[in-house]
Amino acid sequence: MTIDIITGPTASGKSSVAYELAQRDSNIEIISADAFQVYKYFNIGTAKPSVDEQNLCKHHLIDILEPSTSYTAGRFFIEAERLIDEIISKGKKPLIVGGTGLYIQTLTDGLFLVPEIDQTIRENLKNEIDLNGLEALYERLLSVDNDYAIRISANDSVRIIRALEIYEALNMPLTEAHKKYHQEPKYKYRLNVIHRDRAELYRNINKRVELMFSNGWVDEVVSIIDKVGYNKEMSAFRAIGYRDIAGHLLNYGKDSIDSVKQDELIEVISRDTRRFAKRQLTWFRNKKDAMFSTSKEELIDILSK
Repeated sequence: MTIDIITGPTASGKSSVAYELAQRDSNIEIISADAFQVYKYFNIGTAKPSVDEQNLCKHHLIDILEPSTSYTAGRFFIEAERLIDEIISKGKKPLIVGGTGLYIQTLTDGLFLVPEIDQTIRENLKNEIDLNGLEALYERLLSVDNDYAIRISANDSVRIIRALEIYEALNMPLTEAHKKYHQEPKYKYRLNVIHRDRAELYRNINKRVELMFSNGWVDEVVSIIDKVGYNKEMSAFRAIGYRDIAGHLLNYGKDSIDSVKQDELIEVISRDTRRFAKRQLTWFRNKKDAMFSTSKEELIDILSK
């Protein structure tokens, strides 16, 4: 069985396509592939499906975590496959909807189920960078896993540390570990991408950020801070815009966002969202198996057949 995925950059219309399909087919159940819609209370800035949309058909992996909890692509893979099994067993049709590329890639390509690694190994590697520089670590990676090292940047500290911690913990190169611990996906997927003209997409982003503020985004952030507090390292606050709003509120007070400051925040958040969308577009274009639709109507027509 092939499972459809609806994806595309932020503000491209993924949710409205899914909503239209659910109106046409009552058997559809939606699995969210969004890194931040999993968190409770974070509604407006994550463009979470509305109450009407969620009432129309069952949604999964939305509002399942407290904001302080971390969520990973590995956990998404495991939970999404479990949900697909459950939905199919009921005679329903699973539909994956979301724009988090890492989650979609993990779901379609499989999961690297490496054994748990002692965190002190990573900390020691970070300390080595402070003492000897990143170049020294990269040279070591070249010596123990040349195949992987030459495929990444010598300045990519995250991947260098990850490869070396795998080597030290498992006594094997990352390339070998991937072969040993890789779990293939249970299902086949059809990757459907909404590909809008960039100028149109950017206009949609600007309008949506303005609408988020009109719909009470600042009040939502105030409410979140009152409920759970604020820590910039908190996973949910990595969602675009939330740190900007929360930081200003905490520095200047809950009533400090006047019309002038709101316009400044709209400009900053719109810019950051456009940059994020540009990265998403690059990722989607590099997916060889992706099917691109230039409009919502075109994709709805394809998926309705």
